[in-house]
Amino acid sequence: MSEKQRLQKTGKLHFPLHFSLPASFTELGAMMDELQAAMLSCPGDWLLCFHGINLDYGEGYMGIHFSLFPHNTPKVGDKIPTIEMHISDKGMNVIYPVEYYDQVIVDMMMDTFVSHVNKLQGKIKAARHA
Repeated sequence: MSEKQRLQKTGKLHFPLHFSLPASFTELGAMMDELQAAMLSCPGDWLLCFHGINLDYGEGYMGIHFSLFPHNTPKVGDKIPTIEMHISDKGMNVIYPVEYYDQVIVDMMMDTFVSHVNKLQGKIKAARHA
């Protein structure tokens, strides 16, 4: 499949999201554990994978990459079709294969994810000002 064909079969969404990193790696790990547990409790047992943080000091950019998919999703070829989430200072961009995920489901899962992130961000911000 060409890149053009792949992009035609890809849904793209944007969600406003203000993300602050926790003060320590321990707190970041706890935050990831809470997010993973929250998504796993959704119907379909969704698995959240944290891929890492990209820091570009020259450009002043920080990005965080996650992927999300229901438990027991069959592989297609050698890959599992996932919903990719990229968080930066500009919000959260979501990319997903439209042949595997209905936009209504993606919207619902992203609303759930954003809601949990906002709750956890509130805790982080409160701890900083305590």
